[in-house]
Amino acid sequence: MNVSLTPRLERWISSKVKEGKYQTASEVVREAVRQLADREQRRKLALERLRREIDVGLRQIERGEATPLDIKQIKAEARRERAARRLKRVGKALVLVLAAVLCTRPAAAQKQEIVWSPQEKPIAEQIHGLRQLPDDVRARTTKELALQIRQLPPTPNKLRLADGLANLSTEGDFGHDTLQEVATTLAETLLQEPAPDEKGQPRRALCRAGAVGPL
Repeated sequence: MNVSLTPRLERWISSKVKEGKYQTASEVVREAVRQLADREQRRKLALERLRREIDVGLRQIERGEATPLDIKQIKAEARRERAARRLKRVGKALVLVLAAVLCTRPAAAQKQEIVWSPQEKPIAEQIHGLRQLPDDVRARTTKELALQIRQLPPTPNKLRLADGLANLSTEGDFGHDTLQEVATTLAETLLQEPAPDEKGQPRRALCRAGAVGPL
């Protein structure tokens, strides 16, 4: 089979081979065709499912079981599904950020007595009490605490607060917006305050290079 490609597609395929993701141009084409076939199969299954649901609806109408269409409910369900997908993506990102925290946390940090500043102490106390709050209040409070931590000056205590809040935020489903704020706060704090290793070098760079495992 001979396939004619536009110059633009040829350049794109060559770039993928040069990046090292594929060994040959044929591998790139096979992967593209496979993904196209998968997409067509998903469309086919979705169409079949839609037809079955239409048949069910028509039979319900014939039996007099139909109910008025609730557009608000349909939109609300669509928003919930979209939020669930976004939450899943943010959750994965948060796990990666937490892994970075493990690499940047000083080994002796737990042995040191923590002295909170007047700004930090109320935040620390609220974090310690998060588990006692109802889920809806906890989600709102977690988001507010993330924003408060972000306003603190860069110190080791700021990293402790951001780290503790991030760990607690993975214990339930507190919504996409809340997890986004927690992940952003933790990421910004890590960039502001890289924790040094025993030789005074930032552990983050060593961890990225594979020289330091989780502590």
